Amino acid sequence: RGGGRGGSASGDRAPREGGREGAEGDRPRPMTVIPFEKAHNEKVEAINAQITALEAERNGIRPPRVEGEEKPPKSAEQIKREGLLDELKAIRPKKDALIEQRKALMAQVDKLKESFDKKKDEQSKAKSQGKFRSPEEVDSAIRELEEQMRASKLNLQEEKRLVGEIDNLKRSKKGLSSPDQAKKELDEIRATMNGNRDKATEIQKQINDFKAQEDTLRAQLDEMKNPAALQEKADRTERLKKIKEDLDKLYNERRELQTKFRDEKNAYLAKAREEREQARIKRLEENKKREEEYKAKQEAKQKEIEEYEASRPAWETEINTCDLLIGYLKPFVADETEAEAKDDKAKEAPKLDASAFGQGTFLRRKGDDDEELSGKKKKLASAKKPKAAAVRKLKHDPAVFEQFTLVGMTPPPSTAEAAATIKALEEKKAVYKVTPRPAKTSARARTEKPKEEKEEAKKEEKSEEVAGELEEAMAEEKKEEKKEEK
Repeated sequence: RGGGRGGSASGDRAPREGGREGAEGDRPRPMTVIPFEKAHNEKVEAINAQITALEAERNGIRPPRVEGEEKPPKSAEQIKREGLLDELKAIRPKKDALIEQRKALMAQVDKLKESFDKKKDEQSKAKSQGKFRSPEEVDSAIRELEEQMRASKLNLQEEKRLVGEIDNLKRSKKGLSSPDQAKKELDEIRATMNGNRDKATEIQKQINDFKAQEDTLRAQLDEMKNPAALQEKADRTERLKKIKEDLDKLYNERRELQTKFRDEKNAYLAKAREEREQARIKRLEENKKREEEYKAKQEAKQKEIEEYEASRPAWETEINTCDLLIGYLKPFVADETEAEAKDDKAKEAPKLDASAFGQGTFLRRKGDDDEELSGKKKKLASAKKPKAAAVRKLKHDPAVFEQFTLVGMTPPPSTAEAAATIKALEEKKAVYKVTPRPAKTSARARTEKPKEEKEEAKKEEKSEEVAGELEEAMAEEKKEEKKEEK
């Protein structure tokens, strides 16, 4: 057929844009399976089982306190023991306060003793080394030197020497005191020291009393102790300590396992992401290669089609369509002409006058009217009259409309316009025969045409396929007309 080679083959479909990437992006990516996750979970579950067992044992030894739970009532022994402990707690701060007070007194005694010894040493040194034994003697020596400075004419150097001696005497006077005064100061220091020692002794007696009370209370508490219960308590304490050590060890082991698994998982996922990215790049390259191959194949096909179109006569498809439509409309024109001829023949046929032959019997032919033979105006039910020529509306198949659209025309709505449409088709056919071939675009430009031009090209390529459907429609139309005539 004329346009049979146009268009792409059904088996040569263009690859989907983006390959599988578009489809994979529309649905969620499945989770990456970690191959070593199951072994890790088994190890963690084993550690958790050990932790659960140890915690259960610990709770059995020392049940956890439940918030809001009432404590059991205390026994008489417990009440007595708590009373003794309260007395011990009350004695301890009192005893500690007395101990601090005694320490403060003894610190004062030590300072007084140090001052006493220092003063006594100073007096002993002044008596053994100095020529003045009392402040009065020093004052007398100072007056003599001052009188000497007033009475004598001294040079500057001698005057400075006398001033220096006076100053030394005044300084030495500070370390001298009268024997009675020195003895009085030492006695006062000694009395203060003895008073503080007496107070410290009294405080020590009170401290000893408190210690005796503590010893009595501790003895009573020791009498209330049960050796078996104490041993049991010690064992429980030791077991709780061991359980705590084991739990800490298991917690650390689980933490290290989880940290190691997290690091290995992150490394594995990073590697998996890298492999997926490489696979995606490879798929993109393969899709690009397939698209290029497909485009090259389509360009080769299009080039072959253009070469074939160039070898065909100009407007061959349109001319064939005009011939096909003329053949489709001619039966409608023939039916109308035949109906008009029958109508004219019936009008021009001579009528027989039966009165000219008189009375008698007549032989009649098939089709003679009884009214004509008998001379009577009798109308029979079975008599046939010639049909008048009538305009009939035409119903066209959709394929017919497509063919008329291809040549830029519309099908006739009734038999009255059939002849004029045939004439217009013949004129259109004559124009196609003398019109030169239009310029063809390149294959790439043809693929980049607007959507409307592509649809026009598809219609032209489909015209040959519709021709067969048009012939079938013509045959069905003739069958319907025959049925109407009957």
